Order: sequence, then C-alpha cells, then structure tokens
Amino acid sequence: MAVRGAGRRAGQSIAVVALLACGCFLVAAVAANRKDPAAQQARGTGGFELIAESALPVFADLNTPAGREAFGLSDEDLAGVRIVSVRVRPGDDASCLNLNRAQQPQLLGLPETPFTAPDALVATDAAPPERGGLPWAPANGNDDPPVLPGIADTATITWALGKAVGDELAYVDERGRPFRVRLAAASAPGILQGNVLIHEARFLRKFPSAAGYRLFLIDAAPDRAGAVGRALA
Repeated sequence: MAVRGAGRRAGQSIAVVALLACGCFLVAAVAANRKDPAAQQARGTGGFELIAESALPVFADLNTPAGREAFGLSDEDLAGVRIVSVRVRPGDDASCLNLNRAQQPQLLGLPETPFTAPDALVATDAAPPERGGLPWAPANGNDDPPVLPGIADTATITWALGKAVGDELAYVDERGRPFRVRLAAASAPGILQGNVLIHEARFLRKFPSAAGYRLFLIDAAPDRAGAVGRALA
C-alpha cells in the first residue's frame, strides 16, 4: 500500500523524500565536522583545557598564593593548575555571528610564556621572513614599531577578515595614533578564534591604561576541568 500510495502522487512523494534526505545530509555533515576536544587540545589552544572571562579587570596573579587568597581560592582548588592572564582590547566581532566584515577585531595581549612552552600554539602558516621563527617578543623595552606582528586563526583570517597571511590590519592606539598589525602567522582554529594576538609588552605600549586582565587560559588536567571551572566561577 505504501508503494502504491507513493506512486499515485509522485510529485508529493518526491518532495517528502527530498526533504528527509536534506535533513539527513545536514545532520551527517554537521556530525562529520565536529571537533574532538581531546584531539584538538594541542592545536590552536596552546594545550589549555579551559578559558575564562571576567566582566571586570583582575589585577592579582592567580598563580600565586596571595592572588588566590584575594579571590577566596585555596591551593587545593587550583592544585596543578596554570593560569595565563591575557589583556583584552575590545574590537569588532570577528565570529560567524557577525554578518559584516570585521575591520578591527579584538586584540589580545599575551605574555611570551604560552608560546615558548612545549604545548605552544601551533602556527599552520607563516609569512616570510617569519618562517624561521616569529618575532614575537620585543627586542628591548623601547621597541615600538609602527607595524606589530600578530597571529590569528585561519578561519578568522580567511572568512571574517577577508585577508591572508602577510596582510595588515589598521588600528588606533589610545593616544589616537594609528598603527598596523601584520598577520605574521595563522594558527589552527581553537579557543582564541576571532581574536588577533600580539605580545603583551607591545600591547601595553599601545594601550598603557588597559590595566588588569579579563581573559584567562587555564591549563588543568582533563579529569579536574569541571572542579576547576566551578571553583573559578
């Protein structure tokens, strides 16, 4: 009866079958592109298990006993946990939620530590002459070049910015002076997607009043990620 019914109204039956086929295709396509957190931990994340944001700047170093005590955290809560504090300069939304092309994406000022560790951020592409090693850290305390080397993930560079490795982004510092950030390398997509990363020392040269930290990369054991997240919430 089902076969005879489908044959009696072929157009309607084909429309139903096509709709179900499209739905199955979308479910399968989304599942095929799902990222495995365990497999992606070392790519694009620097090996960090958690990421946290604060509405207000945090001035204390959460890696020290004094800093933890200031926020009511015990050494047991953060035993074996490494926290990298990141400075944030808000900018255009460079995620897929923004239908417009981002012109000045959010800047992150990171210390050198995450990029010299064995689990450093993986650069998938770099522009000459940075292929031999990124000029990440300033040469000296007075280093303030007009063009700063930066890193962004491949998806942000290609789709959100419409740029390529080696292109430059125009910014204005807090004194009203223009400067540029050169996309010296592209990283794999990860927890810092949608941001442009520069060295913290150079970040402070451009935005000296950006005191405190508002973004935190947390390196914890996978089996303790939930407990650490609840302690920091």
